[in-house]
Amino acid sequence: MKNIVSKTYLTLFFFFATFITFAQDPGTGSTGDPLENPDTPAAPISDYVWVLALLGIVFVFMKLRAIQNKKVNC
Repeated sequence: MKNIVSKTYLTLFFFFATFITFAQDPGTGSTGDPLENPDTPAAPISDYVWVLALLGIVFVFMKLRAIQNKKVNC
């Protein structure tokens, strides 16, 4: 029971923390859209997509190998 309550509290905490983190104040444009402001710099996420894909593939292979080793040992 204690484990379920702590997981629930932790889930609610992260939900509200991300909700507050992603909130934006209104922009200065006529419609209040923050994307209207041309001074907002673009995030260079596309520069690191290949790194994230490589890390994801390595992670999948490591997990598959661990599962396979567990099956062989049992």
